[in-house]
Amino acid sequence: MCRTLAENLRAYFAAGNDALPTEETTWDWVDDARDKIAIAASRRALTPRDFAATLVLAVTDGLQTFIAHVGDGAVVGRLVVDQEWQLLSAPENGEYASTTFFVTDPGTPRLRTSIVEEPIDALFLFSDGIESQVLDAATGEPYVNFFGPMARPFANTKAVGRDHQLSERLCAYLDSEKFAEHTDDDKTLIIAVRK
Repeated sequence: MCRTLAENLRAYFAAGNDALPTEETTWDWVDDARDKIAIAASRRALTPRDFAATLVLAVTDGLQTFIAHVGDGAVVGRLVVDQEWQLLSAPENGEYASTTFFVTDPGTPRLRTSIVEEPIDALFLFSDGIESQVLDAATGEPYVNFFGPMARPFANTKAVGRDHQLSERLCAYLDSEKFAEHTDDDKTLIIAVRK
């Protein structure tokens, strides 16, 4: 699914689109991903549910940020004006504990889209295995003591795009015993910092 969405996003901008994607465009991409998942499942004598996946997508030009989201996971951003960390898209869980919604659910997925109209200079997208350690469970507020230090090394790196050294350090941290003792779920974290 990630590859399908990334390819559609690249094609969208390669076609000369200057504006951020729209909800309608994103629905086309989600439908494309669902079709590809259904084909992959069929080839393996499985069901699309066997490929259950949530979706957390953010596209920004620094001034506006488009977010598309299905299920748990979340998006946190740092506002340029006051350097405050803000929850931009909250997790959506199901009716019962440890349940959520998936792109592969039967019928129409619970896709939520939004546009943040404030300049942002850092974005964190993450899966549910990280939520409890970076968001206050009662208020949903981001823990500044997590996000600030995690973004700081990007201000000093000369790398543009993926920084392999920082990625390796992040991987080691997420796989550490200290971090793992608080979660047994997947731990995906994407960090983007605008210089």
